[in-house]
Amino acid sequence: MHKMLALLLLAGCATTSSIAPLRTSPGHVYKLADPGREGTESCTLMLILPEGAVPAGAEIAAFAGGAELERRTVSAAGVRAMTIQASAGKVLRFQVRRPAADTFDAVRGIVTMTDGRVAPFDVPVATYTPKTKLIFPLRGRGLISSGGVNDGGHRNSSGQFALDVLALTDDYAPVICAEDKNECSAGFGRREIIAPADGVVVKAWNDIPDNVSWENVDAKTYTRSDGTVVDTGNSVVIDHGNGELTLIAHMKQGTVAVHEGQTVHQGDRLGLLGNSGEAYGPHVHIQLQNGPDPRRADALPLHFENGPWRLVRGMYFNAK
Repeated sequence: MHKMLALLLLAGCATTSSIAPLRTSPGHVYKLADPGREGTESCTLMLILPEGAVPAGAEIAAFAGGAELERRTVSAAGVRAMTIQASAGKVLRFQVRRPAADTFDAVRGIVTMTDGRVAPFDVPVATYTPKTKLIFPLRGRGLISSGGVNDGGHRNSSGQFALDVLALTDDYAPVICAEDKNECSAGFGRREIIAPADGVVVKAWNDIPDNVSWENVDAKTYTRSDGTVVDTGNSVVIDHGNGELTLIAHMKQGTVAVHEGQTVHQGDRLGLLGNSGEAYGPHVHIQLQNGPDPRRADALPLHFENGPWRLVRGMYFNAK
């Protein structure tokens, strides 16, 4: 109870009607080193708002070892801009960035609603080291075209640390002709996608048509006849047996070489690079998650034993 009172006092709201503490999606919040050379690290909080609640302002503070490092006030216009629709419902998205030397380990605060109620939040922040020794699922030359949530990239619950990667030619070119068609991609149907680690395939899709345009993607293309939406396209989820699973997505239709229940070993062929699902151009998408269903799992930070050494947009690499 003392912690709840402290949170209310943080915002000067000790006598205001409060509601249940806000939960986050994903349920665990991890911080990463930021792109660039500023020596900072950041985390992103996705606070799930109660049904019908409209935020009118917030107080948010970063802590390290119980000591407050920084506090900021967010205006009504600010929280409106930060409120988005997600699979968990309406969420308020905050990003907290601090110098790495601060080693911040918690974010606490209060969200005030338009009806005068306040909701506290007290969120532990951790650094995560993957247990699975992963190799990159695409050998050879490539380019990270989209990174994680702290790199202006993926933001969904299971994909906050996901990567999108283009395959490149030996001369580091992403295309081999100048038309908006899959065959002009350096990797489409040419580059093999491999298992990043040993495990058991728990999900596999192989019948999603590839998008014909790189710009106009129609959800009907990746909606199956039974109404199932497979925005990951032709994809595979591998359970590594330690609470970690990888999702490898957007492979070419008809090339997925594994099936559900099959045991795979690191380096085994999964399929060929494609442009299926919600993919704007041929690429491979990879993420680490804590459950089999990407719609419900939580994201886990990635690391690869064979590069790229920095998982940020614009990073060229040559994975061996």
